[in-house]
Amino acid sequence: RTRTKKVWIASELRRDRSCDIFNRICVSKLRNIAVVSGDAFRLLNESIPPNSLHRIFINFPEPPHHSGDEKSRNDKALLNKDFFVAAHKALKKKDKNGDGGGGLTIYSDNERYMHTLAKMISGLTVDDDNIAFESEKSYGADESSDTIEASFENVEGVRLYTGSAPGKGSGFEKYEESFFDRFWQAGSRIERYFMVFSKR
Repeated sequence: RTRTKKVWIASELRRDRSCDIFNRICVSKLRNIAVVSGDAFRLLNESIPPNSLHRIFINFPEPPHHSGDEKSRNDKALLNKDFFVAAHKALKKKDKNGDGGGGLTIYSDNERYMHTLAKMISGLTVDDDNIAFESEKSYGADESSDTIEASFENVEGVRLYTGSAPGKGSGFEKYEESFFDRFWQAGSRIERYFMVFSKR
C-alpha cells in the first residue's frame, strides 16, 4: 500500500478466486497490480517477454490428485518441467558480475509434494544441458533476524525450508494472511515449507 515502483501480476486459474483478488485490490485502492484469470503456464510461455520478471512466487500449488504422491501422474499438473522451463525463460538474467538474476519462491503446506518439486527442479536443465536454477539461502523467515538462516532439509542439493513464512530475502516483504492460512488454521495445520531459487 506504500508508494512503490514494483508492478505485480496475480495469476489464478479459478475465476472465483480471481474475482476475490480483484475485489481486494479495489478495496485497497492498489494501482500496481493486475489480475490474470487463466493458465499460468500459458501466461509465462506466450505473454511474458523473456528475461523480464524479477521474481515468481508460487503459493500453495495444488498437487496432482491432491495427494502429493510422487507416483501420481504429473503431466497434467501445472508444476511440471515445461512450466519451470517457461519460468526460467521469463525470469531476468544475471548481469556480468553474476548479480541481479530473477528468483523463484515456492511456498506450500504439503511436505511430500515439496520433496517431489525439489527433485524435479534440482535436475532441470535448459540450453544445452545447463542447470536451470540454483537453490538459495533464506534469511529472516518467520520475521526473525535477517542474519539467521531458516531451518532446512537438503533434498538432492535443494534447501527445503520449514517455517510459517519466508523472509524478506526470499521476496516476502510483508506477510499477509491468505485464504489458505484461514482454511488450514481451522484444521490446526500451520506447518509451512518453502524453497528459494535463483536463475542460473
